[in-house]
Amino acid sequence: MKVVINEREYEYVSDYPKGWMFNSRHYFKCPVMVGKSNCFIKRFEIKGPQHISGWELLMKLKFRNESNLPRTYDIVHVEENRKQVYYLFHEYIQGATLEALIRDNRHVNINTLTQGLFSALASVHKNDFWFADLCEKNIFADKREKYFLIDLDSCQPASTSPSNDMDVNMVYWALVYKFYKEIIGVEGLKISDISGIALNLLQSIFLILQLKLFSLSDSQEYMSDQAFEELPQVLDRFDPGFRTLFIQVLKKGLNIQSSPTTADEIKQLIVEKICTIRQWPPEVETVSQPPIDLSEQASTEPAPEPPGQPVETDEPDENSMPGETERNLRIVYFVTNKEVVERGKVFTLSWQLENADVLRLYRNGKLFSQPGNSQTRASISEPLEETQDEVHYELNASNLQGTSESSIVTIKLKDDAQKPTIIVQDLQGLKHPHLRGFLIAAVAVLTVIILSWLLLKSDSHKTNIEITGFYPKAASEKSFIVILGKNIPLNSGDMQVYFNEHPGTILNTSPTLISVTVPQMPELADSHSDSLRASILIIIKKDTIRLPLKLTVRKKETQIVHAVG
Repeated sequence: MKVVINEREYEYVSDYPKGWMFNSRHYFKCPVMVGKSNCFIKRFEIKGPQHISGWELLMKLKFRNESNLPRTYDIVHVEENRKQVYYLFHEYIQGATLEALIRDNRHVNINTLTQGLFSALASVHKNDFWFADLCEKNIFADKREKYFLIDLDSCQPASTSPSNDMDVNMVYWALVYKFYKEIIGVEGLKISDISGIALNLLQSIFLILQLKLFSLSDSQEYMSDQAFEELPQVLDRFDPGFRTLFIQVLKKGLNIQSSPTTADEIKQLIVEKICTIRQWPPEVETVSQPPIDLSEQASTEPAPEPPGQPVETDEPDENSMPGETERNLRIVYFVTNKEVVERGKVFTLSWQLENADVLRLYRNGKLFSQPGNSQTRASISEPLEETQDEVHYELNASNLQGTSESSIVTIKLKDDAQKPTIIVQDLQGLKHPHLRGFLIAAVAVLTVIILSWLLLKSDSHKTNIEITGFYPKAASEKSFIVILGKNIPLNSGDMQVYFNEHPGTILNTSPTLISVTVPQMPELADSHSDSLRASILIIIKKDTIRLPLKLTVRKKETQIVHAVG
């Protein structure tokens, strides 16, 4: 086949499969000398380019140099043994993946990594693509510690939303999703609601945060289950600016593609707040103020802060006191974690302010409460006897320079659908003692029947288990995967997970995930292949759930130590 390397044409004869290695989905070989240049060559045995999501990006990059991306020399189509085969020729770069650097406990300059990663993402994004498989094994450092993004064929068009069906590493996807759901409290959010480009920028925060915390710890385990669970809360403790940033990114949606300043803001926040930290946890931790409980009923729910519309602030008063420093007043957001609430149930109003001295919370136009200016939320319960279907809340903030009012937050009220209504006649008015006794017994039996029905309905709801996916899509024996879902029992003794009928070891469970170790696969020991596809079967009490997608189980990790592709 004829191939162009560095603007010169050469004849290349493939020696596949001699010396070729398999990584994840395709075969590769490196270094291969073509003309005077060492190359990294990747081989695709596919029916057509449409089966490679990043193919159009590779064609755009052909013969071009883009910052922090390996140069794509050429893409050649040939027919081998009546099969359509495509060969991708990249420049060969000596170095190691970030995954290998971490494993070998080698130094990583996190500030340099941050600059290189965001430069590489910018190169991908400006070509209308996003990097779907963002993880440590796809970040590569050369000998001068310049960082590259590799495995560009896994990129997705900017118009394609993230999906759980994509065969990529979703660990950092999940952390972005957890931050929106558990920290900010966005309800009804799907991963597809976040644009791919936005997801790249946000998951980069968690990747760099995890690497920084690992560098400050004595742990030998890079990403434990506990670290995974706690990372969104840890990020929230670093700086409240991250909450605001996540809200702004979600609001921009696909428009973030035309706003490169957002990427610069995120990178700057990482550099200032994460890269500079010298100790974790800090010696002195700031204790946040507890929420105001206006209903004398403590809320057991998290107090999230879903995205709201930023509120325009008034101009400072021209007649402010002479010599006084100007303090621009601003209500960043004022939101609720629930728009529809059952009467008597608790909901949470949350807000973020800048330079406010006095706060006033109004309910239906009347002063309801005056929270302290250090408070950021209030837990409220509408009374059961409330007859209105809607209540309206508004926040007023003021300082010496002026006042600012939030947009109105409307709470819709509904009755408890499961609460039985029993109307009992005045039994004292019944003169016949036998009839009165019969009615009392009947009411008691009816009450027991209703309560039993509600209990059974509640129990059946608790077993309404839903499994939504798992990640990563490929894992080695004895490593762990995370299965995502809803209403998962906390007692791991109530469930079993099988991989091709081989039981895995459950490490941890929560209502939304199961962490399980992939077992040793006897089929692999007797096979010449380094991997196999395993069906996943989950048995929870009496429920049996077979996942539609299969896990790629590897006999051992295949690592690229001196190649880019």
